[in-house]
Amino acid sequence: NSGKLFISSLFVGFCYVYRSNEHGSARLLLTLSVVAYAPKITEPRLKDITVHAGYPVEMRCRSEGRPSPSISWLLSNRTLVRSRSPFNGRVLVQADGTLRIKAVTVYDRGNYKCVASNPAGMDTVIVRMRVVASPPVIVEEKHETIRGKVRQNLQLPCTAVGTPQPTVTWVLFDGTEISPLQFLNTKLFVFTNDGTMVNSVLQADDRGGRRRRYIVFDNGTLYYNKVGMAEEGDYTCYAQNTLGKDEMKVRVTVVTEAPHIKKQQQTFFKVPSGESVTFDCPAVGEPKPRILWMLPSNEFIAFSSLRFQMHSNGSLSIKQVRLADSGEFTCIARNPAGDDTITYQLVVVSGPPLINGLYSNKTTIRESAVKHTRKLIDCATEGLPKPHIMWIMPDNIFLNAPYYGSRIIVHRNGTLEIRHVRASDQANFICVARNDAGETILVVNLEVTEMLKSGSTVILNCSASGNPPPQTIWVMLFFNVIHVVSNQIAGIYES
Repeated sequence: NSGKLFISSLFVGFCYVYRSNEHGSARLLLTLSVVAYAPKITEPRLKDITVHAGYPVEMRCRSEGRPSPSISWLLSNRTLVRSRSPFNGRVLVQADGTLRIKAVTVYDRGNYKCVASNPAGMDTVIVRMRVVASPPVIVEEKHETIRGKVRQNLQLPCTAVGTPQPTVTWVLFDGTEISPLQFLNTKLFVFTNDGTMVNSVLQADDRGGRRRRYIVFDNGTLYYNKVGMAEEGDYTCYAQNTLGKDEMKVRVTVVTEAPHIKKQQQTFFKVPSGESVTFDCPAVGEPKPRILWMLPSNEFIAFSSLRFQMHSNGSLSIKQVRLADSGEFTCIARNPAGDDTITYQLVVVSGPPLINGLYSNKTTIRESAVKHTRKLIDCATEGLPKPHIMWIMPDNIFLNAPYYGSRIIVHRNGTLEIRHVRASDQANFICVARNDAGETILVVNLEVTEMLKSGSTVILNCSASGNPPPQTIWVMLFFNVIHVVSNQIAGIYES
C-alpha cells in the first residue's frame, strides 16, 4: 500500500511503476543497475590432489563477482600469499588466481585455502594436497669389480629410482665429477635411454690422443671409450634427491697388453753415403710402449742427437749416413707386459771418398802456422774401398801415405806434418783421396807468420764488400771487441 518495490534477486534491467485513481494514472520508468555482488568461486568446495615430489603443481581458483574479487591463498604452513606477489621464488599466485608451486617437496603437503573477496563479501574453497616421495635407491650392487681389456669400451650402469627422480653423478678415479650428458676429455657415443646408439661423434683416433673419453647418459650409465692402464681405480656413482642420497662403488681393473710392432714390408735398405734414411717402428701396447733403438755399435739411444733423430711415433731418421753406419738397427718397444722388436739392415754404398767428413769433391781451406814451429794438417778420409791418400807439395812433389822424411811426414791416417816451418812453406798443399768410386781433393792454403815480439807492429788485412757496406768487428781472444766503422779497415795495430 505504501508503494514500495521489493526485489528478492537482483538483476540488471528496466522497471515500470504505474499509479492510478479516479482522476487518472501515472507511469515511472526505473533503470536498475547492480553496483556490487559477493564473490563466487566456480571450483569445487573441496578437492583432493596427489603430486610427486620434485614436480610442479597448479591449483586453480576461478571466481566471479562485482567488483572483480581479489584472490589470496592460505598455504599449508599458514602463510598468506596474495595475487601476483611471489613467495620465496617458488610459490606464485597467477593473474587468474591459480596457485603455482615449483618443485614440490614433502613439506608442502596439507590444506590450501583459496579466498576470493570484494566489498560485497567473500568465498572460499579448500584443496588438500598429498605429496608422494621416496629416497633414492641404486638398483645395482653397492660394490662391483669390472675387468676390462686394454682399448675396450666399458659401460658402468647406475640405475637410480626414487621420488623425486634422483640426480646421478659419477666421481672418477682421479676425483673428477661428471654429470649426465656432460662430456669429459673426443671419442664419445650418444645413446637414447634404451641404450640404442643414434649418433657417433669423433670416433677413436690414436693420432690425436685421448680426449672426451667419458660420458654419463641421462639413465646414469657411465660410458668409457677405449680403456687404458691409466684409468684403473675406483669409480663412485651418487644418486641424490631431496629425501637423501645413495652411492655405489665400482673398481675397474685393466688387463695389460704387451707391445706389438706392425711388421714392415721393407727391412733392407741400401743407401748412398751422405744420404738420409728413416726406419719406422709403429708400436701399440698398454701402457704405451717406450721406444729404444740399438745401433750397429750395440749402443742404445732413446733420444735425438746430432745425426740420429727419434720421432714421436718411434721412427728413427739418420742424417748423412756414413760407411760406419752399415749394420743392423733394432727397434725395441717395451712396457711392463713385455717387449717386441723389429730389425732393419742398412748397407751404405760408398761414393767418392770423404775428407774430414766434408761432402764435396773439392774443398779449399785456409790454415796458418808460426815460423819455426810444427804444423799438423788433417786429411782424415772415409770411403769403401778404403781410399788411397796422397799429398802434393808446392814444388809438385807427390808424397803417398805413409811417408817419413826428415822435415815432412805423411802419417798413415793422412795427416801432413811439417816440422820447423819456413817462410817458403807459405803455399798450397793438396791432399788427394782416391778409390774406385772417385776422387776428392782438399786444398790447404798455408800462411806462415812470424812470431811477434812485444812492442812490434803487425798489419792485419780484412777485406769485405756488400751493399749496404758491412760493419766490421775485430775480435781478439780474451780481449775486448773492436768495432771498426770506416770502410778502410786495413791498418796498423800495436800489441
